[in-house]
Amino acid sequence: MNEEVFDIKKKLNFALSCIQNNNYPEAIRIYEKILQENRDIFDANANLGMLYAQQNNLEKAEKYLNKAIKIDLNNPYALNNLASVLIKLGRNDESIKCSQKAIKIKKNFSLAYNNLGLAQQNIKKIDDAKRSFSKAIETEKSNVLPYYNLAILYESLNDIKNSEIYYLKAIEINPKYFSAYNNIMNLYERTNEDSKLQLIIEKSEKEFSDNFSIKLFKGKLQFKSKLYSEAIRNLESFKFGKNNYSKEILRCNTLANSYDEIKKFDKAFEYFGLANQINFEINKHRVNKDIAIKVIENRINFFNEKNLKEWSSINIENEEKNPIFIIGFPRSGTTLLDTILRSHPKIEVIEEKPIVNKFIRLLDEKIYSNFSNLKDLDQKLLKKMKISYFDILKNYTKLENQKIYIDKMPLNIIHVGEIVRIFPDAKFILAIRHPCDCILSCFMQSFSLNDSMANFTDLESTSKFYNQVMILWQKYLRVFKVKYHLIRYEDLVNDFDTSVKKLLNFLDLEWSDTVNKFYETAKDRGKISTPSYNQVNKPIYSKSVGRWKNYEKKFKEIYPIIEPWIKNFNY
Repeated sequence: MNEEVFDIKKKLNFALSCIQNNNYPEAIRIYEKILQENRDIFDANANLGMLYAQQNNLEKAEKYLNKAIKIDLNNPYALNNLASVLIKLGRNDESIKCSQKAIKIKKNFSLAYNNLGLAQQNIKKIDDAKRSFSKAIETEKSNVLPYYNLAILYESLNDIKNSEIYYLKAIEINPKYFSAYNNIMNLYERTNEDSKLQLIIEKSEKEFSDNFSIKLFKGKLQFKSKLYSEAIRNLESFKFGKNNYSKEILRCNTLANSYDEIKKFDKAFEYFGLANQINFEINKHRVNKDIAIKVIENRINFFNEKNLKEWSSINIENEEKNPIFIIGFPRSGTTLLDTILRSHPKIEVIEEKPIVNKFIRLLDEKIYSNFSNLKDLDQKLLKKMKISYFDILKNYTKLENQKIYIDKMPLNIIHVGEIVRIFPDAKFILAIRHPCDCILSCFMQSFSLNDSMANFTDLESTSKFYNQVMILWQKYLRVFKVKYHLIRYEDLVNDFDTSVKKLLNFLDLEWSDTVNKFYETAKDRGKISTPSYNQVNKPIYSKSVGRWKNYEKKFKEIYPIIEPWIKNFNY
């Protein structure tokens, strides 16, 4: 062995020892030095690519892994590592090819099957993904990753039973695999499986001491168990850092609700505000609340008698099916309505899916600004649009003739103009609630932020957004013959049967006793995607009515904005 070869081998061995001792910066330095001297050393390229992947420097990772593969075309490990990097880069089709090459070379390569499943799942090839994850398990039963990924896949399909099975199997295989604990605790919490959550918390506490995530789930369970002081003591004892702001938001929200329950309203308001502040700060680069206001203003200006006179006239055919929508301002009781209605045997509710947004974009990509196709709509385009709506609907449910389908998305109230133009006989269920309670409840929820929800991070912005939405709604009522039924949250609480009977009559449906046990329906739904997931599984309760009065002094400056709507809705 010549001196140069010996020196390179010595450096490679030292770099490996650095990796084994978690000294990754030093390992990277040595590998880069080696490659300065000789660019064609496989181990240096392959391991450097892997190290950059761990640091999420994906471009460099791809560069060095591609170089390694050029040196050794038949190395399955380099191919598999590249497949993993390509998934993170969003290039799933390329990743699939890499994984398939790796599997062809190494027949029972569990990690490659796992990456194959991840890429297939990303491009919605769900059955293929299930087969790949199952094959990964079959080839290496001790590999925890495919169990974990199968659990995530089943959870995304709302198959709670199978998701639970695979999370628990992942924990059984590796009791130190915290990600599985974290996800199943979240699953149990979101599906209101409190007894199971308690057991998994106790199990995880034995494996992980002083873990903040476990403390958070324990605090949320303490809150649900009405142990408010215990929840506060627990949640005040720690704080998540900047790398885990999403959980810090949950901590602040749970603290806020706990203080609210023990009537320390100033402290509660402080934590609600802190949660919203963090939420906005981490999302401000991708949301613009002014855009949402502009969208509404465009509609207020466009939908008037003058413009509508210029619209082409079209013959309205009598159709068997017209869409039905649950609309309203967020936190006005729409999820409660959703749960009540889906407990009726002849109703299916599609919960908060972007059906209308997809439908509108088919009409005109620029509709948010010019609405041109609404003016010039002809019979042919009208028919196309109607078919398109129900085609999109089919992506979320199997349509049956004996059922009616209700599209529930509260802020579709903004799109009533476009909907009525296409479907003049569409029906709308408008949920309302005392404006102050509605606005406070929006402030008390840390929503996943988009341009609209970004307006809910303080009371003033929420009030202004509410005002604009309601101005637009009143405009729609003036220029269109909107078929709608208004239902008050407070009426549901105070006189449930009468309110629901009137609503069912509007939908041309008979009463069913099943609606009285809507909370059992909620339990059977599995994972509920809205912020009301831990509320709708209970019988009707009244404590949220008039809740804003506990924070009345916080409404002093904004009350003039919403007072007209309080009067308009007869509160």
